[in-house]
Amino acid sequence: MPRYNAPPSPPPLRSGFSLVELLVVVAIFGILAAILFPVISAVRNKSSSAQCASQLRQVGMAFQMYLQDHNNILPTSYLGAPFSGQSPYYNRDPRRIQTIYGIYWGAPESRTWSNSESEMSFDGTLAWSAWENNRRGPGPSIIGNLPAKLTTSDEPAKQPPWGSSFLLLEKPSSTPMYTEADALLVPSAGWSKFLPEKPVHGSYRNTLFFDSHVEQVDVEIDLRTL
Repeated sequence: MPRYNAPPSPPPLRSGFSLVELLVVVAIFGILAAILFPVISAVRNKSSSAQCASQLRQVGMAFQMYLQDHNNILPTSYLGAPFSGQSPYYNRDPRRIQTIYGIYWGAPESRTWSNSESEMSFDGTLAWSAWENNRRGPGPSIIGNLPAKLTTSDEPAKQPPWGSSFLLLEKPSSTPMYTEADALLVPSAGWSKFLPEKPVHGSYRNTLFFDSHVEQVDVEIDLRTL
């Protein structure tokens, strides 16, 4: 009777990765992360910048509605001109723009005089992620009271004539109303230490002008001397 040899046994199956293969996979993921991280960061920054610009336009449109209802008189209060620095955290002080004309963009009414952020009212119109992520404490998100040239004066530009006619502004479309706050812009302010150390969008600051349009103004341009 013929004899048959048994077929050879199949080679044993390997389980898992070898150390070399694992290191190769880790290296590939590291390279992909290094490539994608700057892209994701840039997209995030653009998104935050677009959010900031959109919300500044809301403030500008509310300002225009205020002017229409107040015979083109620039906003002021019984305590004086609006504060130079404005924040999403606010109280009922009439020098805060939420108190003056925040009703036009839907800011809730504040019922506190507290200056503590934990007790103040909050409205996100003046907050965006780049500011929130870079600020160092309770300070403003936008800066105003920048130089404004008047049609009635040959003197150097001063701060806007709050409480007077909007029509006194010589060139509203080139007169900055509010710009993003950072310590480089106002190094001598008492609350400068709480601001972002540098412009939150890198090479420019989103800036609202008195005609209510928003521009990206190069950080090399000193808005305090326009």
